[in-house]
Amino acid sequence: MSWWLPFFCLLGLVGLLLWGLFYSRRQQRQPQMNGISVVLLTRNNAANLEGVVRWLLQYEYRYHWLLQIIIIDQGSWDQTLAIADKLAREHFNLLVVEQKWFPLISPRRLAYLAARYQRVVFLDLRQRQQGKRELQTLLRIFNEQAFGT
Repeated sequence: MSWWLPFFCLLGLVGLLLWGLFYSRRQQRQPQMNGISVVLLTRNNAANLEGVVRWLLQYEYRYHWLLQIIIIDQGSWDQTLAIADKLAREHFNLLVVEQKWFPLISPRRLAYLAARYQRVVFLDLRQRQQGKRELQTLLRIFNEQAFGT
């Protein structure tokens, strides 16, 4: 009869430990609701990368919107990575990822893993026409959240 008490105490502690680990991991993986993660897919876009990032940051400062910018570079040989690193040092909410370090993961999956917020918008700077459509979508999302329309 004396072994029941330590057994149930130990079982309760193990259960509490497992529940705590599961609950803390679950809280870390859930993205926040009230922001947007913008993913810039780049390759040799040194000419317009800084302008696009500053344009996005302008919306963040103007409308007090929570914004995370993720730059995924897919093998640039110009100054794209240097510009992205410079911008990442200036702004705490900008993340630079080189695709060559993760060759087996698609860039979109990589972006979803790195995203902090639940809304994720992709801007493909490599394709000009697709980028214009995505910028219009992003502008519509910003306006909906800023003005409630």
